Amino acid sequence: MLERKIPEALLQQYQASIPDKLEALRMAIETLHSEVTIEHLKALHFLLHKNAGSAGTYGYFRVSQLCFEWQEKLSHLIETFPKCMQDLTWQKELDLLVDKLLSAWLTQEE
Repeated sequence: MLERKIPEALLQQYQASIPDKLEALRMAIETLHSEVTIEHLKALHFLLHKNAGSAGTYGYFRVSQLCFEWQEKLSHLIETFPKCMQDLTWQKELDLLVDKLLSAWLTQEE
């Protein structure tokens, strides 16, 4: 397998953007909590999609995995909307996502 080396300056720029990425995810989750709409589900899905790809590119494989997992869950919620509103237990799981992502970003796999 061919290993790609990310230039240090780009890696540092990405690492510096992690707090902003976490804040955007926090805000999207809070918005979704205040009102579960198809638009809010899609907005969070899009953020997770972006983070999954970029995290994997920069070597944050656990972050990428967590984002992909939640992307799949949100895809299902979007497909079953509004029926997904009958059981909102997924919201409690979603609340833990930001902490899991923070931990995964802090413990990057080499």
